[in-house]
Amino acid sequence: MRGQNPYSGPSGTALLELYAFVGVAAVAVGLDGRRARAGVSGRSSQQGWMRAIPFMAAFLVVYVLMGALRFDGFSTAIVYGIIPAAGPLITVGAAAAGYAAARNDWQMLGFAIAVVAVGAGSAFAGPSGVWGVAGVCLCALVVCSAIAKVWLRRA
Repeated sequence: MRGQNPYSGPSGTALLELYAFVGVAAVAVGLDGRRARAGVSGRSSQQGWMRAIPFMAAFLVVYVLMGALRFDGFSTAIVYGIIPAAGPLITVGAAAAGYAAARNDWQMLGFAIAVVAVGAGSAFAGPSGVWGVAGVCLCALVVCSAIAKVWLRRA
């Protein structure tokens, strides 16, 4: 952020770096996923893709919303400050909660609801604090989840 106005939108260099990172991560996940799915075909393979589609849609809709809000004249503090931090947590967390509820996975459901709560609560920290609050709360949530899993295994 050095030398940039944080609420005027990302610079071209920052966007290039972001998309390069996302591209490298996508290739790594694709290669790893290909090895994991080796020998799996038919219905099992299709179900994996079918499960991924709602999560991708929930993630991408946040950025469509950002464009719509910016086009409508909303403050850049909201469009580029709060929405990119809190929006994916809320939308993807809600999709994960629905998926977990459909599978009767109560641990995942509780975790997903907590992620939605972190996203919604961190939005109240404002554009300058939303990333910090979300990061600290997500760290605490992951640590608590790990502790709960270890505790449940011992019981």
